[in-house]
Amino acid sequence: MEWTTLAATSLGAIIGIGSTLLADRLRAAREQTQRTEAMRQQLYADYLAALSRVADDLHALGSSTDRTEMRARVSETWRRGDAYPLRYHMTISAPPNMVPVSDSCFRRLRAFRDVVATGAGSGTPSFEAAQNAYDQALTTLRGLMRTDLNTPS
Repeated sequence: MEWTTLAATSLGAIIGIGSTLLADRLRAAREQTQRTEAMRQQLYADYLAALSRVADDLHALGSSTDRTEMRARVSETWRRGDAYPLRYHMTISAPPNMVPVSDSCFRRLRAFRDVVATGAGSGTPSFEAAQNAYDQALTTLRGLMRTDLNTPS
C-alpha cells in the first residue's frame, strides 16, 4: 500500500469525523436556543397571566359597592395572584433589559393594589390613574417581550 492511499484515507476520516462533530455542535446549539426561547415564552406567559389575574380581581373589587369588603379582600387577591415568585423568576431568567421593565409593571400593579386598598372605587380619579399607569407599563412590557421572542406585531 502506498503512503498516498493511507494519507488520503486518513484525511477523509478526519474530514468525516470533523464534519460530524461540527454538525452535532450546531444541532446542540440550535436545540439549546429553542429550549431557552420556549422557557422564556412560558415564563412571560405565566408572568403576564399572574399580573392579569391580580389586575382583573382588583378591577372587580373596585367595582364593588361594599368598601369594607373591598379593603379586606385586597391582600387576599394579591397573595392569590402569585406574582411575587414569577417576578423573582423574571429577574434571574429574563434578559437584563427586560428586568427593569417587568419590575416597573409589577410596581405599577402594586400601586394599583394600594389605591384599591384605600377604598377608591372604579371611576374615581385615583383608581383610574393607577389603572392607567399599570396598563401603560403592561403595554410596554408586552412589547418588549414580543421583541425578545421575535414575535411579529
